[in-house]
Amino acid sequence: RDATTVADEAADLEAVQAFGSYAHDVSGTSNLDDRTSASFTRVRFEGFTPSGFGGGAALEGTRSDDDLLAGDGRYTGAGLFLYGGYCFEGDRFRLPLRMGPLFWTQELDVDDLSLDEEWYALGWALEGTPKFKLLSGKDSFELWAFGELRLAAMETAIDVDLGPLSEDYNASAFLWSVSLGLEGKIRSFHFSLGYLGMGFSVDDSDWENGTQLRSTDDTFSGLAFSGGFRF
Repeated sequence: RDATTVADEAADLEAVQAFGSYAHDVSGTSNLDDRTSASFTRVRFEGFTPSGFGGGAALEGTRSDDDLLAGDGRYTGAGLFLYGGYCFEGDRFRLPLRMGPLFWTQELDVDDLSLDEEWYALGWALEGTPKFKLLSGKDSFELWAFGELRLAAMETAIDVDLGPLSEDYNASAFLWSVSLGLEGKIRSFHFSLGYLGMGFSVDDSDWENGTQLRSTDDTFSGLAFSGGFRF
């Protein structure tokens, strides 16, 4: 097959687990900046037809330890990516391209500060996962190098509860994720080890009752493991 050959008909089920650190940064102040250990999980199911067209869904989430900020805070995030796509496949490479709506929600809850801040974001995401075969071995073993990049422009609603006070805001946001690593394949099974990073950046909010939220950056960075089955 040449380099423009589309993928054979296939479906993939994959689970990713990553362990690393989460950081929360607020523009213009250090009082609400902090970093702690965190984990990330993703489950993806997708399929492509012999013509190369296909689609799928990815459900993912992240959670920090319970020691943020005043020592009694936690971060949780969850997302759903529903997409259509097109997959190119040659003898030594594979490139699925994915595009579709992305929903992302996250919460920062700090009991000692009586702070509960929630973000609800919806946008459009583009993602690509190029893979290059490095070697083939016995018993159908293959070793591949891979990368993955996701970019999403989003609009987000923000609900802030601080003690007895409550206010709702709106802002633009940008979500990104990147992965790099090595993937092994044995027949229909595949497994990988690599780096995974992601971030959710929110611009300054609109003004509500004379108040405005400053821009924030939430990032995760860690070591990722995955396992899956292609059928």
